[in-house]
Amino acid sequence: MSNKKITFLGVIAGATIAGRILMAPFPNIQPVTTILIFATIYIGFVEALILNFLVIFISNLYLGFGPWTIYQILSFATIILIAFLLKVFKEFRQSHLLQSIFSIVSGFIYGFIISLFTAASFSKADNFFIYYLNGLYFDLLHGLGNGVLYFLLVPPLKKGLDRYFS
Repeated sequence: MSNKKITFLGVIAGATIAGRILMAPFPNIQPVTTILIFATIYIGFVEALILNFLVIFISNLYLGFGPWTIYQILSFATIILIAFLLKVFKEFRQSHLLQSIFSIVSGFIYGFIISLFTAASFSKADNFFIYYLNGLYFDLLHGLGNGVLYFLLVPPLKKGLDRYFS
């Protein structure tokens, strides 16, 4: 990995950590999913995984660290993997609208996966669907927040990425 790419990842990680901490008072409306999808599509799979770990680990030192940190990293890694697989399709790679829609759906994917881990860890597995349905409102907020942030943040991020690496 080049020094330029490492520097860029450091700047994006710092901005995403700051954004996550500053937006913490708003339920599930954070820039993390948006930035990780952007990083997967426009920077690379491995880089997005590194960014995922850095952002969640460092921001959770401030927001609260526990077993959920691992669940968050794994949930976001799943979204990164799906974005990486979707990136194969030219239509997805070139469509800001499709990527924005995926970011909305990612809020629900994240919520479902984190609920699976949490329910299994805290012995709520027998009532999983009740547990999951109770959090659906937050998944909706997460998805809508992702869609708005993706729509607003990615165009300037792409422009900055193109300028930085050209």
